[in-house]
Amino acid sequence: MSIIDRFSQHLTYVDYPKERTSWHISGILAKFSNQVHKYDVRGMGAEDNGRLTKGGSTHSQANKIVFETDKRWLVFDTEEFHKYLHDNQIKIIHLNEMVKNLKIVWKINKEDSL
Repeated sequence: MSIIDRFSQHLTYVDYPKERTSWHISGILAKFSNQVHKYDVRGMGAEDNGRLTKGGSTHSQANKIVFETDKRWLVFDTEEFHKYLHDNQIKIIHLNEMVKNLKIVWKINKEDSL
């Protein structure tokens, strides 16, 4: 099952883009919001040194950026995420640092699917 399929289990009113775009899935994450959001749900890969990486663009049309960990999903507000990168002049982030420094973080336990 793909990362997008796994994340979709937490959404209602699921939709997918009709053409190639910077977001992967849209829907309502009912536990946190009653609005439809567009989510960037790209998986992470490994660098040469073994660290996890996630590519992306600061021009994304997604409202939320999603990271998958072993036990939960972490959902960040895209605008706040990009502002933090810009303000701190960083291109490489540490996920724990983002969780500590950003206000809007939704944490979804993987076993809490719809």
